[in-house]
Amino acid sequence: MSEKHFHQNFSPSNDIPVEVLDSPLEPELPIAADIGINAAVAAVMSGLNEMMREGGKSIEDFRAGKIDEKQFTYRLVHKATEAATRNGIRTGSALVMSEGAKKVLTKAFGKALVKRLSRYNLITAICFGMVDQGRHTLDLANGKMDTREYKVKSVENVGGTGGAISGATAGAVLGSVVPGLGTAAGGMLGYMMGMLGAMGGGALGRSLGEKWFPGDGNDSGPSSPINRIDIPIGD
Repeated sequence: MSEKHFHQNFSPSNDIPVEVLDSPLEPELPIAADIGINAAVAAVMSGLNEMMREGGKSIEDFRAGKIDEKQFTYRLVHKATEAATRNGIRTGSALVMSEGAKKVLTKAFGKALVKRLSRYNLITAICFGMVDQGRHTLDLANGKMDTREYKVKSVENVGGTGGAISGATAGAVLGSVVPGLGTAAGGMLGYMMGMLGAMGGGALGRSLGEKWFPGDGNDSGPSSPINRIDIPIGD
């Protein structure tokens, strides 16, 4: 084997083919498994968060004698279960939609563009916004949300999506310029800034929506289906 041929096809050490060295040492999870794990994590975190939030309110009602122990437990379990189910489905749906969009865009524009968009989480953020908007549209159609609240939620969704994109982009840019910041740390930074951006953008969108579509004092409709559920009283 000539020296030129050797350097083209083999690594300098142990005669290992270059393509083997370039491949990941550990196989990546299948897309379906990765989506399932992310959806499960979102469900668990949402359930715990809702349980803590509802716990504070229910404890006050329990101390005031408005509910008994059975009702207190029911509130916590019911609210946590519903939040976990809703956010698990939301995350899974958005990620499935995101993967489908990536395949379509790859065929149309090539891998380079999709890789760049994925780096800044643009596709995923937009898909989450679309899933939220679709859920609110169903709530409106099913009478679980009034027209004004739907308009406010729509503005909130736009703000949250824009904030998530801005935050994730800023995090990715910052991670690329900070010396010594590893890939994992950079990815975590982009994720955290994306979350903060989504929260800030959603809050801003909500505030603007309420100003643009003021209520007449009579629409006290729920902002989500969870607020419409009646908790059983008594045995």
